Amino acid sequence: MQPWVVVVIIGIFCILFSWFQKDREPASPVAADIENAMDLVVASMEEENRKLLEAMNAMKREDALRSEAWEAKAVLLEKQVKELKEELDEQRLFSDGLSTSLQEVQRMGVRNDSVQATVESALPSELRETKAPARIYPANGIRARYPELFELKEAGRSMEDIARQVGLTTGEAALILQLAKQEEEHHG
Repeated sequence: MQPWVVVVIIGIFCILFSWFQKDREPASPVAADIENAMDLVVASMEEENRKLLEAMNAMKREDALRSEAWEAKAVLLEKQVKELKEELDEQRLFSDGLSTSLQEVQRMGVRNDSVQATVESALPSELRETKAPARIYPANGIRARYPELFELKEAGRSMEDIARQVGLTTGEAALILQLAKQEEEHHG
């Protein structure tokens, strides 16, 4: 049995006891003092029980609000994930189409410069504006695990700044960059 249940039962017992005792005449002033003390105890217990119930109800309301907020966030994140998956699928289809076209053109023996011009003309305008072709890195490679480190390195930051911002030692940051370079050379 939980402690608060015991307290409620004792409170009810005290209320009933004092109620039955009110009908009788107190035998002495000491009995009257005890009766008054019991009445005060019962009244304070009732007040504490009321406050406890109010606090529990407030906690239930807060918990329900938090739960609703988390559910709303979960729904929003699921929606974002779905949108990102759709966008990724579209980009994969576009990439597959370009690579297929490039392979066909190379099979025909067309020069590299004309292939480059054909590919650039097929690209959307926002991708054409970039001067250097974007490199594609493995999804589970080192660059994918430490994107902030590589962004800082490409921005020209010093090794100390990179290590401090990423939360690594300088040696660890240098090792990661070296391993990424080896990975790029290995995968072409």
